[in-house]
Amino acid sequence: MALVGNAPEWVSESAAPTSAALLLADRILSATGRHTLPPTVAPVRISRPRQAPHGAAVGSLRCEVSGRASGGSTAPRIPLELCCLVDLNAVAQASYQEHRDEQIARAITRRIVKKGAIYVLKESQNIHRNSAVDLAVNVAGIAWEATEKPDTRSWRLLPGRVDVAHLELPAGEWEARLNSVTAPAAARTLPIHIEDGRNTYVVCFVPGHQLTGQILVGGADYYRVSAAPVPADSAR
Repeated sequence: MALVGNAPEWVSESAAPTSAALLLADRILSATGRHTLPPTVAPVRISRPRQAPHGAAVGSLRCEVSGRASGGSTAPRIPLELCCLVDLNAVAQASYQEHRDEQIARAITRRIVKKGAIYVLKESQNIHRNSAVDLAVNVAGIAWEATEKPDTRSWRLLPGRVDVAHLELPAGEWEARLNSVTAPAAARTLPIHIEDGRNTYVVCFVPGHQLTGQILVGGADYYRVSAAPVPADSAR
């Protein structure tokens, strides 16, 4: 299992057509109603995913397995192809497209509630139209609307994509060689112990275009950490 790239970051986006429609509506109400409403100066904002820098492309990761079964037979080197299990960038984009109108509707509702609160304040305090107090309340209303921010929280520690490959092997001692076609010099080799009737998992991290950090190897009751190679000039 390869955890590739980084999950998308959610950022703020301005819904310009909605902001223009709200501005027209509040100007019409200001012209026909007893009190003026704060003009829609601050844009209506929603959140959208911004894709992280591209990591290793699908299919660029390679894995080869070789070794010896418990009975003594030696297996030839077996190539494995990692396939994409889930692409979180695509999932985030699909979620954005599906819920975009819902986000805009919630933003409009919040904006209408704030404009309504300003109108009720003017009505209850009998604030005269186009007075200095009326202007001050409108300025405060504009500032209040400008404080709105969309929800851009996201799990930045998640990978952008999860690639997997599966292979059934007889019990014994095996060796896996992992590398990326874009960085073949950074290939990693690690021992793998296969127990009869049990699953063994290998988890690697590819935040960029090559393997990084530690490779985790473990089974039902077996666990091993393969540390990244240490450069010779930093070894002690």
